[in-house]
Amino acid sequence: MWFIKKKWQTPEQFAGHYRKLCEGLKQYGCKVILITIPPCVENVANTHIRATADEKARLNTRILKMNDYIKSFGQEYNFPVVDYHKLLAVGNLESKDSLMRVPANSGSYDGVHPNEAGLKLLASEIKKVIDAKNYPASGIVCVGDSITYGAHMQQQGSVFGDTYPAELLRLLEK
Repeated sequence: MWFIKKKWQTPEQFAGHYRKLCEGLKQYGCKVILITIPPCVENVANTHIRATADEKARLNTRILKMNDYIKSFGQEYNFPVVDYHKLLAVGNLESKDSLMRVPANSGSYDGVHPNEAGLKLLASEIKKVIDAKNYPASGIVCVGDSITYGAHMQQQGSVFGDTYPAELLRLLEK
């Protein structure tokens, strides 16, 4: 979502693409829940992200700006917003208690993806919005990126295993 064809988007380019997506979803009467981008654990992520030194130094600044756009589109289009960034950006993000994938809790030098507990939290928050808004619990499409895909989770790319869609499905079926 942050880059297209290996080229980093500016927050303003991101906002232009995101606006078009929101307009289309609104036009077709979709029930939409927007989700902010999680924080980046820069000390961990910088070991493997392909970006210039300047881009790496500003990852969270860019994320916060894009999240501002997401929140403003939520207001503009009357879509609820789950502030996932705020939910995950608690405590020491490099500790074993972090909700992000870091060496202390997963042995992984990732820093950009939530761990299983972080994905379960997302599913729980989405379920709360579905219930509060009385949205239908069927026909749900999760549009996103590697978090929706379930990167690094058991049975990634499906509604099974440890993925966010799998956890959301389990909650909706209760």
